[in-house]
Amino acid sequence: MREGLPWTAYGFLRDDTRRLSLRDYEEALGEVISVASSQGALSVYTYGEVSVPGISDLDVLVVSEKPLSFNTLSSKTLWITSHTPEVVSPRDFEVLGRRVDTRRLRHVWGRDLGTPEVDEGSKPEIAVNYALRKVISVHKALTVRNPSARNLLLHLNSPKHNYTLLGMDIPPFFRRVDELRRGWFSRSEGKLKDLLELSLEFFDVMEGFLSSFPGGEHPSPPKRLHNWLFHVGRSRFPRPKPLPLSGKVSEIAYYLNLYTAEVPHGVLKLIRPSSPPGWRGFLTALKLHFREAGPSQDKG
Repeated sequence: MREGLPWTAYGFLRDDTRRLSLRDYEEALGEVISVASSQGALSVYTYGEVSVPGISDLDVLVVSEKPLSFNTLSSKTLWITSHTPEVVSPRDFEVLGRRVDTRRLRHVWGRDLGTPEVDEGSKPEIAVNYALRKVISVHKALTVRNPSARNLLLHLNSPKHNYTLLGMDIPPFFRRVDELRRGWFSRSEGKLKDLLELSLEFFDVMEGFLSSFPGGEHPSPPKRLHNWLFHVGRSRFPRPKPLPLSGKVSEIAYYLNLYTAEVPHGVLKLIRPSSPPGWRGFLTALKLHFREAGPSQDKG
């Protein structure tokens, strides 16, 4: 093992963060606006904040009547944004508060369409969906060759907003994540080890969060379901395993074969058709598949 670098089942945790400034982010945003405006976009918004340049990503939302292409963005801007800017129609923008937390949305260019308020009734659904997405993201970030420190630092930080959205106290875990992020570039030793430990602890924190949504009363006991979400008898996410994954087929087989679970009805009920595309379909498909197949022995 290389001295000072934490080892995972998939290789060394690599530090791919960069020493950047707020000016770099401003220039990246300017480039995104330039590309979007040249194609007839109506408005550009950012959401979130650049709390630590060189780690934070730049989240951009573009409102447009037609699809846009961002293929011409520079490699530096693509690194800063970390993902393609999201494009929504004016109609979808009006109801954005039904599917995402819009509290940190900020208008930066074009027509000011206001800020859609978060729909009160959708808050639990938004929080649950986001928590599940981040669990998947952290799991994937840990199960690739030489995991990326930046990806982990990004995914570990953002779920804290689920708690404020629902009026819950933010766990001390997120304060430790914030301290690690803000002191990242001033530390020379130990930060990768601390990051790996926090990444594994993250699963416990999210399990605790979802345990806040009890199943409640039901006409009949929920059937035993096999899923990667919860082990029978206790809320438990799958931890990264030393399995080589290559493509969607092996990834799905990985989740299906290793985990036996009972999905709390209270959580499934929160995932409605208005959820982000793919999540409800994915979970429903698994639910129906295993309900038809019946229970089997745990393989985890």
